[in-house]
Amino acid sequence: MPRGRRTARSDDRASGRPRPGPGRSYHADRGANNQRLRVHYLLEAGWKADAAIQGLGRSNRTNQAQPPLFRPIATDVKAEKRFPSTIARRLDTLGAITRGQRQTGGQGLFRADDNLESPYARAALRQFYLLLYAGKVDGCPRQEFEEATGLNLTDRDGSLREDLPPITTFLNRLLALTIELQNTLFGIFESLLQSKVEAAIAAGIYDAGVETLTAESLRVTTRRTIYTHKETGAETRVFTIARRDRNRPITLDDNEQAQRRSQAEQNGSEVKSVELEALIARGQSLIERRNVFEFLRDDAAELFEVATGSAWRPRSGSLLNHRALTASMIDSRDFIAARRRAKSELLLPGGTRIAFTGGIECNDHQRIWAALDKVRTKYSDMVLLHGGAPRGAERIAVCWADSRKVAQIVFKPDWTRHRKAAPFKRNDQMLETLPAGVIAFPGSGISANLADKARKFSIPV
Repeated sequence: MPRGRRTARSDDRASGRPRPGPGRSYHADRGANNQRLRVHYLLEAGWKADAAIQGLGRSNRTNQAQPPLFRPIATDVKAEKRFPSTIARRLDTLGAITRGQRQTGGQGLFRADDNLESPYARAALRQFYLLLYAGKVDGCPRQEFEEATGLNLTDRDGSLREDLPPITTFLNRLLALTIELQNTLFGIFESLLQSKVEAAIAAGIYDAGVETLTAESLRVTTRRTIYTHKETGAETRVFTIARRDRNRPITLDDNEQAQRRSQAEQNGSEVKSVELEALIARGQSLIERRNVFEFLRDDAAELFEVATGSAWRPRSGSLLNHRALTASMIDSRDFIAARRRAKSELLLPGGTRIAFTGGIECNDHQRIWAALDKVRTKYSDMVLLHGGAPRGAERIAVCWADSRKVAQIVFKPDWTRHRKAAPFKRNDQMLETLPAGVIAFPGSGISANLADKARKFSIPV
């Protein structure tokens, strides 16, 4: 905001270009009459990240009643992301992006994939160049890209160069293209970058940067000097810290609730899928541990009966053996809950559940009927699960089920509740019934999503 135009209203909102050098403070100072929330709009971030961060600091300073709310302004021109990316990269080096709230004032302002000069962005750019070279970028052949940007991707012999243009050059040249071409190329690059970041997070190798550690206790066990500056004598030291965390047991009920929350958060991304897989594996481990304890308990109960002549009974609850699926003593509350579950299970036909999926353009009647007949030969009590599509492969499967008198369960997408994610949520619901197998015919990414998730659950496809 230009100096000399600071009014009472400007205590609430500050906007304009970030300028270096000393300037007025616009933070909610505890000594000021107006300590309301400041809203700082960032216009035209520019190329100098340090200057932009200094501008942000004018409304975020010490002795403030509350931190400001930063609002970067950008248009729908995708290549314009180059400008706030300079700030994201600078904040990334300060550890202000990757984990939680930072003392540097990042406020979660940028996501990890907003840094367009990170190692993940460089890997995504190389993959983008490979796609261009292979002619797999729709709407922009390699020759057109080279003519528009002035970047050469090939050597004299026509092979792809080893020293491809760096990310900074690519982003700068992108700004000279038409808006339509900018959006097309940057959209592809951005999707590649997002997939790189998600894959790194899912694999557990994502660089989390600086983070605040909380534990029951942190104790320095060793100190070692690894470098001493010759002129000043300043030392660089490395510390080994012993971390101690309080043991917080997780019950099967907690794991079940976590799985339900994770299922509700599934959006088709690899990160969410891996999180759910980890919860499922943890639940299976808890079940195995419970079975071991029940085995030890039953063995001890037999010794108790031999020694005392009377049967051992638990003080409360049911005496269950989940491994053998028996119950020697049923608590009344468990009995009522079991009856309620039995009533709900009446809605699920008995038999071997087989899921079916296929695209609306797949109309190979003979192959579909042959595949279903083959599965029914193996499972005579087969129950067909499908999405109820009005045409295509699933419609053919419905006709087959009607002809063969096979029970059906229809899982239709809930578009009202889940919108674009409805087909993927439907896939999750279908797999929750634990089908014995999945029959997948060619179709869209929705069919492929069901098949991929089934394989991760070790369900034959």
